[in-house]
Amino acid sequence: MKWLLFWFPGVLLVLTGHAQVNPRDTVTVYTKSAEYYRFKEIPDSVFTLKNLKVLGIGGMDCDAVDRANCWCISIIPKKIKRLKKLEVLRISLSRIRKLPRQLKRLKYLKVLDLDENLGLSDIAIVTELSDLEELVLYDCYLDSLPKDIGKLKKLKYLGLTGNTISPAELARIKAALPQCEVVFSR
Repeated sequence: MKWLLFWFPGVLLVLTGHAQVNPRDTVTVYTKSAEYYRFKEIPDSVFTLKNLKVLGIGGMDCDAVDRANCWCISIIPKKIKRLKKLEVLRISLSRIRKLPRQLKRLKYLKVLDLDENLGLSDIAIVTELSDLEELVLYDCYLDSLPKDIGKLKKLKYLGLTGNTISPAELARIKAALPQCEVVFSR
């Protein structure tokens, strides 16, 4: 039996019985710390991972650091559409302000976690993610969600703790998503 070993930073793949396997076709999970690996954007190599199902990048709390030494993601590039099999997208402790329209091309996306993306404001595209089951927006300082949030019929969990949502807006969200557990506290 043949054994093939592939090493990527943080990932060891062991494959048996396969010849001429492209190691990039076998990676389904990519999780990194922007602070540890010192990057400010999602590496281009990620967008070549054809079978990627989970993409997770954690930034850093930059309150006590000058911006030049702050390692976090500030945009989700349009290339995100290349990750056609992506099911989970987690980008936390970052500075994402707007979600790209290309997210709607991710037909299998079930979890979108944008925990602690201060300044996040344009999230209208989430209502077009029809298979979304979990949406985590903790500590994003949002004061409202898109008017058509009720389009997310499969949404089971909505995390809103740490936002500036009014009682009236919270009531509207809960009425629009009766099937969903909405978690909110200031």
